[in-house]
Amino acid sequence: MSRVKIAALLIALALGSGTWLIFTSSGRKLCCSSVYKTFTSPDQRFQIKVFQTGWPWPVLPGSAGDAPGFLRLQTHDGKTLHEQDVEAVQLVDQVHWEPRRVEIKLIADWELPETVVAQPMAPEK
Repeated sequence: MSRVKIAALLIALALGSGTWLIFTSSGRKLCCSSVYKTFTSPDQRFQIKVFQTGWPWPVLPGSAGDAPGFLRLQTHDGKTLHEQDVEAVQLVDQVHWEPRRVEIKLIADWELPETVVAQPMAPEK
């Protein structure tokens, strides 16, 4: 294969990868997501992390709350139990924890595993 064909192939691959990262939601999860808000269960065993997925370039000021995103239910050590997309991260504002389930009003209702052990509390100084 000639150098020109190899260069063209590499350029096409780079452009295709960049397009995938920017214009697909799964690509933006990888390149352009950041934690918007975190909710921790009363017993410290679980967390719900709300991620906003933005664009790789700046957007209008004040539009962070209406950005699309996703949320993850995780154990205290970071293991992901559930993940769900949301249209706007500001919709995730009411989390109701129960011993065996968690409800995010109008968005998700997940059962919590009983096998997760509570995180040890840090000693007070």
